[in-house]
Order: sequence, then structure tokens, then C-alpha cells
Amino acid sequence: MPILEISVAAATAGAAIIGTIWKVHSGVVKKTTDHEKRLANIEHTNNIQEIKINNIEKNHGSLDQRMANIESTVVELKIQNAEILQILKGGFYGKNKNMVN
Repeated sequence: MPILEISVAAATAGAAIIGTIWKVHSGVVKKTTDHEKRLANIEHTNNIQEIKINNIEKNHGSLDQRMANIESTVVELKIQNAEILQILKGGFYGKNKNMVN
């Protein structure tokens, strides 16, 4: 009888060990699958962003070109503002030749 009890106890312990190993294995597989899904999602997002950047550069030029365009626009606006101020100052003091009285 003790051999039967030992055999049952050994079988129960073996089943518990196998169950534990299976649970750990399935947890690792699930985490690996989740990480792979996240990586695929990140790669997909990066590809979309790269396409958007390429389209922006294609339509508007590179970052350096866009910055140069902005700087050029700012300089033009400053010149126009200075001209407007000069006209207004001349008109205020009655010295503006461009305005018709």
C-alpha cells in the first residue's frame, strides 16, 4: 500500500510540475507575442511617419530649404513694414508725396 500512495503522490507532484512549466511557457509565449505585436505596430507607425516626412520634403523641400524660405519671408515682411511705417510717418507730417490730397 505505501508504494501505491507514493506513486499517487509522485504522479500528483509530476502533474503539478508539468502544469507549472506549461503555465510559465504559455506566459512567456504570450509576452513574446505581445512584444512582437507592439514592435510591428511601432514599425508601421514609423513607416507612416517616414512617408509623411518624405511627402512634406517632396512638396515643401527639406527642413533647411523651408527654414531659408521662412527667413526670406521674414526679411520681406520687415522691409514691407518699414516701407509702410515710412509712408505713414511721411503722411502724418504732411511730407508724403505718394498720397493724393
